[in-house]
Amino acid sequence: MKFSFFVARRFFKSMGTDKTRASRLTVTIATAGVAVGLAVMLLTVCIILGFKSEITKKVEGFGGHIEILDFATFAAPDAHPVSADPALLNTLRRLPNVKNVMPTAQKMGILKTADDYQAITLKGLPKDADTSALASSLVEGRLPAFGAESSNDLLISRKQANDLNLKVGDRVFAYFFEENIRMRRFKVCGIYSSNMAIFDKTYAMTPLSTVRKLNNWEGDEASVVEIRLNRLADTTSVMPLVRNLCQQQNQAHSNRHANAISITDLYAQIFSWLSLLDFNMVVILVIMLCISGFTMVSGLLILVLERTQT
Repeated sequence: MKFSFFVARRFFKSMGTDKTRASRLTVTIATAGVAVGLAVMLLTVCIILGFKSEITKKVEGFGGHIEILDFATFAAPDAHPVSADPALLNTLRRLPNVKNVMPTAQKMGILKTADDYQAITLKGLPKDADTSALASSLVEGRLPAFGAESSNDLLISRKQANDLNLKVGDRVFAYFFEENIRMRRFKVCGIYSSNMAIFDKTYAMTPLSTVRKLNNWEGDEASVVEIRLNRLADTTSVMPLVRNLCQQQNQAHSNRHANAISITDLYAQIFSWLSLLDFNMVVILVIMLCISGFTMVSGLLILVLERTQT
């Protein structure tokens, strides 16, 4: 005898002639099954959408939705600056859906302590930088005084602090390799944690003026001009306008090679991974819909068969 048939026969035998009691339990089981299915579907949608939103915010916090740079910057961010003159920045700020525009400077170097060392990308931010993402990721200390003309403040990640055994208030030497080795001593003013290895392993923050001096830049040169929009979805409409401005700048100044790249292209591996979550969400929803539908049909079928006169 099959186990399912045995359980069903014992169940209905225990009900006796009280069909109402059997129907009530059947409906309760079917309802509970559908409710669990709906709860799982809602949790799936909420968790996946919330996770995607948090990851996107973290990526946006370490760069602009659109970035203007010389593509050679990827290999040597201190050797191929772009112009960030006030006229260009003001033109960019007047574009639709633009929230903030800021020049940043980068320089590759090594942080060294008595016992260890680690390669970093030193990123300089201006005084009007949008630091909301950094502030939310701050776990110890404070943010650097980005508006200072000459500052040794350094914001490092939790991973860098652990690897180099540094804490807030410690002083650390940074070495930069050019024709000659250059050295500068920084003071750790704060520690952040984005919980994303791609950023925590790489970036240390300091004022823009400090990195410009290390790069021997004068005037308004920058490694990247970061453009932050109201929404990530606005990138599609704003990108052509920014590229046109870059072309105009390149034509007016033959020594400039500015290009625009979106954050989704710059971090394509992250956004491709996030898009896969949409497929996973659809698969889970389809499976739970099938299970819930089967539960509903089973409950209705039991009710119909129970009331069928033979």
